[in-house]
Amino acid sequence: MTIEIPSSNQESTSSVVQKSAIIALRPISITSSERRNLRAKGHHLKPIVQIGQGGMSEGVIQATQAALEQHELIKVSINGESPTERKSGAEDLGKATGSHVVQVIGRVILLYRLRKKQASHTKPKGSIKATERVKTNRKQSTRLHKKA
Repeated sequence: MTIEIPSSNQESTSSVVQKSAIIALRPISITSSERRNLRAKGHHLKPIVQIGQGGMSEGVIQATQAALEQHELIKVSINGESPTERKSGAEDLGKATGSHVVQVIGRVILLYRLRKKQASHTKPKGSIKATERVKTNRKQSTRLHKKA
């Protein structure tokens, strides 16, 4: 592990990335069609993490990791006053968080990392879908009409 000593009070991007442990990519690789689909999904997203005047710090990396665990696909914006270069900053942030850089447009980075745990989408017991409820009501009403 190499630690660079920055000349000013602000830490450089490479030193922060070298200090933090590099996480393995999840998934290992993504195909061009998957990348295209991710770009389409990410088009309407708003940036969740912002890199400001302090540049790439440990706090930015931790916030990005937390956001990736919650959302899988996130946008990160780089402030105009930030010392972080957009292309190299995107690569460094991707390495530090174990995510894929899907796209860099202007000062916005689109990152993707598969979640460790998939959210369970099970419906609570006893719940009935609205369509089932309507069908049930129709059957009961037709039965009542037939008897009368």
